[in-house]
Amino acid sequence: MYLRSECEEIVNLLKGSDGLSECYIILAYPYAKKPTRLTKPIIAVSPAGLDGGAAEIGEERYFGEYTVSAEIYLPQPLGSPAAYDIAERVINAMLALSPVRIKLGEIERADALDCFRLGCAFSFSGEIDFKGGERDGQQG
Repeated sequence: MYLRSECEEIVNLLKGSDGLSECYIILAYPYAKKPTRLTKPIIAVSPAGLDGGAAEIGEERYFGEYTVSAEIYLPQPLGSPAAYDIAERVINAMLALSPVRIKLGEIERADALDCFRLGCAFSFSGEIDFKGGERDGQQG
């Protein structure tokens, strides 16, 4: 999985935030354990975009911009304004990593899941780590 180390760093940062202690914070990959019924808010972290290239021809270092998503899901009984309260705390925690861009979506109601969803995206610029994923068919 590309950007694995970056996503894990964000999960650990959010788990360490006192303001988010009431939330489950997980990687959104298919193998992540997820509750089937929401009992408290979930923040699911995953790669959302990548735009980069080699520093020089033939070099193994890559630079560019990458985006990581933090999707917030919360039970409908908590009310939709709670999603923005959680997003504010996520953004405050993420400022420690100096994102170059922050995008906050609109609250969506997912009646089939009996929850509200709010997407946050954080873009960063710098060296991109491919060691946690696959490159050229090889496991890094």
